[in-house]
Amino acid sequence: MECHSEFVEALGNNAIPYRTVARWVAKFQLGRVSTSEEQRSGRPLSVRIDVARAIIEQLMDEDRRWKLRELKRTSGI
Repeated sequence: MECHSEFVEALGNNAIPYRTVARWVAKFQLGRVSTSEEQRSGRPLSVRIDVARAIIEQLMDEDRRWKLRELKRTSGI
């Protein structure tokens, strides 16, 4: 798939998997017109992404040596 090859060329090992690109292509071929997230069922997010990002950035600015478990416990996210 040409578009995946371009991702790999640009991003190397950080490129998204081929199967993900193939899934996106299939959805757009079936008429999807937007890249924004679709409504999902299930429990809604308890924290907005921008708020969570601000909390984590503030904690990381104070001390870059945080471990993931400590960040989770301290931030409540």
